[in-house]
Amino acid sequence: MQRTLVMLALLWLMATPMAEAKPFRVQGAYGFDWLQPTTTRCRAMTIQDVQRFKTCTFFRQGDAFAMSAPYHQCRVSARSEYFIYASRAQCQAVFETMQANAP
Repeated sequence: MQRTLVMLALLWLMATPMAEAKPFRVQGAYGFDWLQPTTTRCRAMTIQDVQRFKTCTFFRQGDAFAMSAPYHQCRVSARSEYFIYASRAQCQAVFETMQANAP
């Protein structure tokens, strides 16, 4: 009986929608240029970076490089596009996953 209740509780938790992530500011967040994998690194986004972005799209339930974390995808040009995360740790985890899966 107790095992059944635990299983039902787990199923209920899995079915309950998680709170959606709220957008965060790009300036001061951490990102890397995924189109420049050999020269990029995670770093704090400055006002100068933000001014260079042509477009930015926020993904609440991001799944970039198989890492689930909300992020902004900001394009500078056809050869430069940043993935930007709320924390340095999130940025670093996604960056390292990208590098590990590189051809």
